[in-house]
Amino acid sequence: MLWLSPMASSLCQAVNIQEVFHDHASVSVQLNIEILRPSIHTWPRPSEVPWPQVKLDEWHQHCETIELPTPDDSTDMMKELGKSFERSLAGFVTEF
Repeated sequence: MLWLSPMASSLCQAVNIQEVFHDHASVSVQLNIEILRPSIHTWPRPSEVPWPQVKLDEWHQHCETIELPTPDDSTDMMKELGKSFERSLAGFVTEF
């Protein structure tokens, strides 16, 4: 679900949904703000995962012991979270 103000919704050009995590989807929105220079601001996300091939019970047990990074910068934090997430799947995806 995406909540936008009436002004933001009038600027909305596209909404995208990415199924990266097994328990939720990532939603992104593209706004057309003509008075500003075009730019792209995104947080790095993990690669898409073939969830039907993941041994979920074993992976969940493994994840209980993982310590997540806590950088001060939010962009660095999201980048490290994505890398940590991808590494955590090693050995738990059947054909990957």
